[in-house]
Amino acid sequence: MKVFWGGWFAALGIVVSSVQAIAGGGAAANQLLFMEVKGVTRLSVSGNPLPLVITKAGDALSPVSVIDGSTHYSLVTNLENVRISASINRQMPQGTSLSVRLESLRGTSCGEVDLSQATSPRVLVSRIGRGTEQGSRIFYTFSASREIREMQSQSRTITLTLTD
Repeated sequence: MKVFWGGWFAALGIVVSSVQAIAGGGAAANQLLFMEVKGVTRLSVSGNPLPLVITKAGDALSPVSVIDGSTHYSLVTNLENVRISASINRQMPQGTSLSVRLESLRGTSCGEVDLSQATSPRVLVSRIGRGTEQGSRIFYTFSASREIREMQSQSRTITLTLTD
């Protein structure tokens, strides 16, 4: 069996060099400690909304709409002045629109925001301060003009983002 004493002495040298003698026979050791506080932004949703299905005809001038408010969001942040934005994965068909409105206790809601063509983010809530918000409602409104006689079921992915 070979024993490599050079490694032992090198390791012992490191330990011994970090111990300093103190007057009166004691010893002390120093440690370098790094600390940091990072920005926290977490956003979650309660699930998917119910299907938005238009089942009645409207008058000749106004579009027909259906609203769902069955989902909620929660957030936590240690930052000031954050915002929630939303985007849609692909544009809505001609003659239809999709908008969203978020309730907020910690920030300023921008009201109903049209996402129909919003493949880049649109701000829904601004000026959110530090803290938590739980169970705030999300409202989706799907509208179709009178020219739309029928439309097969489609889906869209809405991405909500909490940013500073």
